[in-house]
Amino acid sequence: MADTLSREDVCSALGTDAWGLDRVVALGELAPDADGRFLAENISALAETRTARRAEAIADIATLDAPHLGLVP
Repeated sequence: MADTLSREDVCSALGTDAWGLDRVVALGELAPDADGRFLAENISALAETRTARRAEAIADIATLDAPHLGLVP
């Protein structure tokens, strides 16, 4: 049997709360099995993707806000 994670473990791995996890599921990025658990390998891949997205968003925001904050890139 594949390793599975509970909702609480998934929230911790993704850095979200239960509402955020429900949104990720509703958007189709992740799906629980029949028992309401999630495959660990899927969580790992999604966590990496979300971390990369966050890093890109932070870099974009820093680029946009730097001139307004008096910071020179």
